[in-house]
Amino acid sequence: MRRRATQTRVDQDVVPHVDWNTVPQGEIIKEPPLPPPPHSPSPPPSQSSFNEDFHGPFIPCNPIRSRASSSALSADNFSTMQLSAYIESLQTPTSTLEEFEYFLGLPTKGKEPSFDPYHALLRAIHDDTLSLVDILRVSLGHIREATMNENLMQQRVGFWRNLLHHLNFSLDEIDQQMREFVHFAYEPDVRTEPTSRKLATDTRQMLRNCMDLIDRSSDSLRAEMQIVDNRRSIAEAESISKLTELAFVFIPLSFVGSVYGVDFRGVDHGVPVYQFAVVAVAFVVVAYAVRLSIRSSRLIQYKNETFEKIRDEAGLQYSEPIPTRTFLAWAGKTTSHTLLGSLWKSITIFAPFVLVLAIIAAILSPIIMLWLRGINKGFSIAITLLLLVLDAVLVYPVITNASGKFEVNPRAFITEIKENRENNRKRREKILKWQQKQKSRTDLESRGAEESESSDGGDEV
Repeated sequence: MRRRATQTRVDQDVVPHVDWNTVPQGEIIKEPPLPPPPHSPSPPPSQSSFNEDFHGPFIPCNPIRSRASSSALSADNFSTMQLSAYIESLQTPTSTLEEFEYFLGLPTKGKEPSFDPYHALLRAIHDDTLSLVDILRVSLGHIREATMNENLMQQRVGFWRNLLHHLNFSLDEIDQQMREFVHFAYEPDVRTEPTSRKLATDTRQMLRNCMDLIDRSSDSLRAEMQIVDNRRSIAEAESISKLTELAFVFIPLSFVGSVYGVDFRGVDHGVPVYQFAVVAVAFVVVAYAVRLSIRSSRLIQYKNETFEKIRDEAGLQYSEPIPTRTFLAWAGKTTSHTLLGSLWKSITIFAPFVLVLAIIAAILSPIIMLWLRGINKGFSIAITLLLLVLDAVLVYPVITNASGKFEVNPRAFITEIKENRENNRKRREKILKWQQKQKSRTDLESRGAEESESSDGGDEV
């Protein structure tokens, strides 16, 4: 176990002589802390024992590095010459095991030790954990930066997932071991909590925070992979849709080729090439026009509006699928209403012309039949004039207005009929409302009479 020097080498080196006569008045010279008893340092562990094949170091690190002072007493004051020796001593690694044995050998005071025996060990674990957490934060930051490159992320996503899983599992195992060690080393009913236990709690909190950070990084990596997969799916769907464009060309061509390939009449000579080309091009144009019309924005908007209307009439939710029976019922009702409306409009438009033609046919049919019979011309002329006079007498009141002017306006007749029907409908609605008011008034009067009778009966009782 090698770590930084936690005790100064002031006592091991030659301490410069201090002349007490030259010391200014009021300055206090304190002796440096006593070092632990000399022990032969244990050899460092072999580097071959570490499995470096799994992955190398995340960031460059030195085999010996100085850490924050943990076991040096903060109350010690050093002179300028002693401070340089103390800084030099921090660069020399010492044995954590020897320091731990030194603290265990300190005298005790009653039942409680004068110094926490686990402080040095847990401080070393705390410092190592802090360094590990810093390295992991840097590595996770590199992973987050690399996820912005899709190609690099697809190449390394497998390694990153295995690495994050291994780190999370290892940190959880360390946290479990720390919990078991704290449960074994400390008694739960101690009033004063030692500093080493606070270090253990802080170390476990750092481990849990690091595990939470790894979990968030794993979730972020999973989300990035889902985004990449979605983009890939969209790209594949677009490529497939481009391939389906060819179907609108080859299907009509194959249909026309199969039609002309069948010998219906047993004709020996073949079909001209231009005829096949014209029919094939016409079919391709029609098929592609249908495809463009299906994907047009107006047709899509009309389809969405139609579906919303069907859902509103059927009482369905926005995202609920429309049953086939509901769609067929709506289509039948809409088609019947449309046909009836179109028929009525056509009748209102063409009925006046048909009526005029019928009148003309009724007037001219007897005259035409008379001339087709081959009767005497003088007699036919007389009868024709008589019929024309009678027809004029009958038709004149119809085709003239109140002013006596000649006017034929079939639309005016239809409009007058509509106005009469609308007036009759309004008159019926007024009568119905008046009847409802009368009925409500009668009900109120009967209810008031019943209440008065009941009140009179109560007074008599």
